[in-house]
Amino acid sequence: MLTTSHPIPSPRRPNLSCSRYLMPPRRQARPWGFSLHSLPPWLFLSAGATLALPPPVGSGIAFARLSSWNTCHFSVFSRSITHKTSHPSILPGTFHKYYLSGIGSASSSILASTLSTAPSPPEDIAEALKERPWRTGLEPAEDVDLIELSAACIEGTVPSDLVGTLYRNGAGRIRVGASPTLRYSHWFDGDGMVSAFTFTADGRCIFRQRYLQGKKFLAQKNAKEGAWGGRGVWTQRGGREGKWWENMGRIPDNPLNTNVLVLEGAKEGGTTRTLALCEGGLPFEFDPVSLAVRREPEDFAGPHGRLSSFFSAHPKVDPDTGILYNFGMLLGPSLALNIFEISSPSSSPSAQPVLLRQRSFPLAFIPTVHDFVLAGRFLIIFFSPFQAPPSALARALLGLSSLGGQYVWKNGGKTQAWVVEKSTLRRVAEVDIDPPFSNYHFVNAWEKEGGNGEGRKTGDGDVEVEVLVAQHRSPREKVEEQFRDMYRADFTPELECETWRYVLRFAYEEGGEEGGEEGGTEDPQEQDGRDSSVRRARVVEAGPMPLAASSYGYELPTLNPCTVGKKGRFAYVNALVREEGFVDSVAKLHLDAGGRMEVHRSCLPPGCFAGEAVFVPRGGRDKEEGTGRQEEDDGYLLFYVLDTRRQASDLVILDAQRMERPPLAVIHLPVRVPYSYHGVWTTATFGLGQ
Repeated sequence: MLTTSHPIPSPRRPNLSCSRYLMPPRRQARPWGFSLHSLPPWLFLSAGATLALPPPVGSGIAFARLSSWNTCHFSVFSRSITHKTSHPSILPGTFHKYYLSGIGSASSSILASTLSTAPSPPEDIAEALKERPWRTGLEPAEDVDLIELSAACIEGTVPSDLVGTLYRNGAGRIRVGASPTLRYSHWFDGDGMVSAFTFTADGRCIFRQRYLQGKKFLAQKNAKEGAWGGRGVWTQRGGREGKWWENMGRIPDNPLNTNVLVLEGAKEGGTTRTLALCEGGLPFEFDPVSLAVRREPEDFAGPHGRLSSFFSAHPKVDPDTGILYNFGMLLGPSLALNIFEISSPSSSPSAQPVLLRQRSFPLAFIPTVHDFVLAGRFLIIFFSPFQAPPSALARALLGLSSLGGQYVWKNGGKTQAWVVEKSTLRRVAEVDIDPPFSNYHFVNAWEKEGGNGEGRKTGDGDVEVEVLVAQHRSPREKVEEQFRDMYRADFTPELECETWRYVLRFAYEEGGEEGGEEGGTEDPQEQDGRDSSVRRARVVEAGPMPLAASSYGYELPTLNPCTVGKKGRFAYVNALVREEGFVDSVAKLHLDAGGRMEVHRSCLPPGCFAGEAVFVPRGGRDKEEGTGRQEEDDGYLLFYVLDTRRQASDLVILDAQRMERPPLAVIHLPVRVPYSYHGVWTTATFGLGQ
């Protein structure tokens, strides 16, 4: 068994060229949030208003452990031999490097490990894991400081142009310790854990993962054994039996568990920053190498002030301008949705992102909106009837109920869409969609084009926007029921999504530049959040794509980043193909062929479960800066696969153009990577391997 939680004393640096990988000194993680004593009473209304988040047996098994003599031992058991190696591991502080070398060939040896110090699960959970092996991916994961993987861990060949870092974020645990009472009441309350896999220019593969120690994690860490340390959006302090007085006045903590945002600085003088996102609060910056939280929440700033709201977990970057658009809840005396834009660091004089403008729109309810779309000149926000009343904030503040527990599907309600002009952030159209739909994610959206290449006009000033939705097949309550008790969840195709197509038509008159000292943070035309030029939009087409109903259920759609907000041909999803209770495959949606789904299966035998696939354009940075037109699917798909038979994960690299072929490479990790919700690729390697 390998434990990575205890420092290894070291009077000197190692002499094995690993000093180049030394992490910067850890800074004290400071919990975010506010003291209850320092807040005015009305701010207590912000008690946790959070939006719903939206996720071959080999011939060799390797076990690793660190001894108390600073030696890292590896024991490899194959069908015919037992081979042991030891390697000095005299490293400063808590920095560990595990050299996985000399343990067999890549073609005949697959690593596995029991790298876990988590206590044995309670009896009921142990039975649930036995019943459905995919649930083992929910078990508490372990911090891993650094692993450099040798060629013995790689089947196939890693593309030479794949240089950069893949970040993933998700719930590293939804139960704390062995106590049957310390379980979160919803998957989305789980403690955030970021994993990072770096491919260096000199051909090295480096992995690490760590819990993000924000206020929520630290509160639980500092609590007495068997006691609750914090409160979640769906989880009362004290668990399912929590008392109101235990929760009164306690603001739900941000779990930092949903996505990662990489803000790449300008090529000269800029600093690339990595942020953990969850729409229940502001982003937290973490160290790109050690993954340790190292700053207070990032609230951004600009010439006209600071960001006044939360920061949702699905920001959209305009591929043409590099400007980032996002939304977040604004809580206080009244409810509002804030929409904002942040500059591209490369275009900023300070080489850092700057808040350009923001605008808030009052709400009469607390929505569950996790994602939105960028479509040509517009941003579109959709609100389903799965809502909570404004009084839910007061009930949550009084400790009478969790905020998340008060969301209900409003019978007779409609899905509403707001169309916002990108250039001014003014709301230009609204549309009610009936029957309503429920979803977490969107596939993509774009303006429909006419023969002149401009937005398609169907009448005097009319514009049409096409939106593809990853729409739930089942009622929202049934989907939420699974997430509220993941150890009892059993997902079927009916509980997943299919692609629906909506075409919105509305009259549009392009706005001009905004004046005023506030730089557009307030529009003089707006009264109670309604622009005087807001038009009623209507749905002119609605329904599933022709082949959607015959396809497997799916979730977590992703795109080539260059096609965001533009008409594209492809998307990539996690599909539920086998009847094993969880998404088990990666598939390619052919959007120009009626939503046909092309499933890749060769790397996913029974007992293996895939995570969200991230698309990486072929050629990396050189291709992005080169000349000539690149095909939309010319690139790689990167995703983790949990192999429940050996309780460890693989990183799989597929050729996105040739889904029917075996993977280009499968990198076998000696650790289990927890199921993650979302992630991102960056061409930055942060000094590793140089």
